[in-house]
Formats: sequence, C-alpha cells, structure tokens
Amino acid sequence: MQNIFSSHLYEVEQKVAPLLKEQARLERAVADRESEWFISDLPVKIGPITEVSTTNADGMVCLELAGQKLEWSWGSPGKSGYFYYQQVDPPQVMHWEFSATSASRIEDLAGKSLKEKFIGYGRPGSGGQAIDVSVGQVWLVRTVDDPGRVYILQLTGIGQDEERLTVRYGLIDP
Repeated sequence: MQNIFSSHLYEVEQKVAPLLKEQARLERAVADRESEWFISDLPVKIGPITEVSTTNADGMVCLELAGQKLEWSWGSPGKSGYFYYQQVDPPQVMHWEFSATSASRIEDLAGKSLKEKFIGYGRPGSGGQAIDVSVGQVWLVRTVDDPGRVYILQLTGIGQDEERLTVRYGLIDP
C-alpha cells in the first residue's frame, strides 16, 4: 500500500510543482499593487466609536456610516448576512471594499500597525455581488473613491425576527 501511495504522491508532486512556480511568478507580478492594501506605518488611532443599526428605505436595508450607505441583507437570522459591493444610490456602481480582521473587538486594533488586504468586486477573492458577514466579526471597510478613509465595523447583532443589523463602528484617524 505504501508503494501505491508513494507512487501517487510522486504524480501529484509533478502536477503541483509547475503550479507553485506559476503562483510565485504571479505573486511577484502583483506584489506592488498597493491599491489593494491598507498599510499603517504607525500604530492606528481610532476615532469615536458609534453604534448604529440598519434602516429600511425604499426596500433597501442599509447602514449609514458617516453619510455613506452600505447595503446589507439577512443571511441566517440572528447569525449572518451580506454586505454588498455596490453603491446604494444611483448609479449603482461598485463602491465598497472589505477586509476581514482576526480581531474580536474594534479596540483590539487600536495602537497597532496594520497591513490589511482589501477585496472589492472584480478583485481576486471577491466572489459574487456581496460578502458573507457574521455576528462578532470585525471588518475594515472603505469606499473605492476614498480608500484612505477606513471604517472599522464590529457586527454586534443581527435580528432574529426582522432584517436588522447593529454594528459598532469608528474611523481610523489618518
């Protein structure tokens, strides 16, 4: 049996080796695409933290973050939902970019240097028209037209009986 496994392993390694080389070349080719990254050389300062909930206007459920509307919809009541890449107001162009963090609270990011990769519609890792989000997660969020203005969102509650999301959010001070 070990000879069979060893033989199959060799075949897999032969198929994977060229792909690993191609991956390394592609990573080098896009390494300087700074527009996908938020990099703070200094420890970040977070502005005042505010709690907001979604509103439902004209059938669109959205969060209002310092004058910007971020569309949201229910996924699993009480647990998860979706943030959409597109702008709420016409024209509905791709507007939002997102970066998941490993933090469990907004305050965990304060005073730390950050290097976070953002995804947006049409960028690698973006999937469809929206991203999955869950209660408890902390996300960095920004708009395409103002990538230096970064919001930190902590999802604190999703409605059990109604399509509602509550978040705590703050802005990273430039």
